[in-house]
Amino acid sequence: MKLYDTIVIGAGAAGLFYGALSEPGTDSLIIDHSERPGLKLLISGSGQCNITHDGSIKDFITRYGQNGRYIRSALYGANNLSLVEFLNKNGIKTVTRDDGKIFPESLKASEILNMLIKKSEANGFPLLLKEHITDISSDDSDGTYNVKTENSSFKTKKLVIAAGGMSYPKTGSDGSLYPLIEKLGIQMIPARPALVPIYTHSYGYRNLSGISFKAVLVRLLENNREIAAQTGDILLTHRAFSGPAILDISRYADKGHKLEINYIYPVTGQRAADMIKADFQGNSRELHTYISRIFKIPDAFAVKLIENAGICPYMKTSCTEGDEITKIAEALTCHRYAVSGTGSFSEAMVTAGGVSLDEVNLRNMESKKHSNLFFIGEVLDIDGDTGGFNLQFAYSSAMAAVKNKK
Repeated sequence: MKLYDTIVIGAGAAGLFYGALSEPGTDSLIIDHSERPGLKLLISGSGQCNITHDGSIKDFITRYGQNGRYIRSALYGANNLSLVEFLNKNGIKTVTRDDGKIFPESLKASEILNMLIKKSEANGFPLLLKEHITDISSDDSDGTYNVKTENSSFKTKKLVIAAGGMSYPKTGSDGSLYPLIEKLGIQMIPARPALVPIYTHSYGYRNLSGISFKAVLVRLLENNREIAAQTGDILLTHRAFSGPAILDISRYADKGHKLEINYIYPVTGQRAADMIKADFQGNSRELHTYISRIFKIPDAFAVKLIENAGICPYMKTSCTEGDEITKIAEALTCHRYAVSGTGSFSEAMVTAGGVSLDEVNLRNMESKKHSNLFFIGEVLDIDGDTGGFNLQFAYSSAMAAVKNKK
């Protein structure tokens, strides 16, 4: 049987980064069960591919939840500047938006995918697609690995698992390799959807789908204790709260929590009440029109928010009483919704959970139990915020494995 130098399982972002970053001249292979490589990469950033984020790499650490501190070495070893430089050297210019998100100048994810495939193949990592892996085993006699598919068997000196998680399963990211990883004695943290909408009881904004708010404050509370907070944009959909701030905080959300939103942050409840009182006496405008104007929120949302506070939005502003002003101010700045759940894997942008970080030397992504077995990208228990942080980790972890510093 032919002995490969390296076999990479997974032709997503991390697996292709590994092939593209490797030195040429190897006799290796990238295997994937999908019909096409990089399907998830193609839909990232709505097809425009938000590849990474601007700013100091030290500020990235907090963008990966509680596990971010453990991947400091990988991020510092191959940071966002390094990723942009790699793209530039391979003919892809980038553009940085005002919000810090970095995209290819063409705004086409396909440009990055095609480059990674071409670079991987040139380095000796051809793609073998539509191969469903049925078994992975280590050969203790010579330290190699055997990979079996429905059609073939392969042997390799080094095995790199970049099989992703369970988010967007239609792209091939379905967690089907998890049982085979566990069979190797590797501990897996239970997978759960991340970067998902948050559902609440009595949502009430179905008819306001598409309305968004910029720079709001979102808090999650359990028994009136804050467990997470996030500032950023939110979006009202037909069924749930979404948008970057919601997606980023969703990793902490669970049924029974309270979701608190300040739609006019940094204005406080007291300040909001004072602003309402400033010009309400003798004001003949309908209340919803007045509230919409002074707080610069969509009128349709003002109507619904005032109704949620138990007040008629169509009464004259001058008829509003003190306790009603307080209720409206609270609805604007600290309204709480009971969380009923979060989005499923079909809605998730990434997967939380996966290979436990305790199983891996995070300097080079090598298994602590098996030499020359590596885990990179989303298959690890790392999930980043929106904004290019997950693709950055795909690159950083791939580079760490390629460098293989002990």
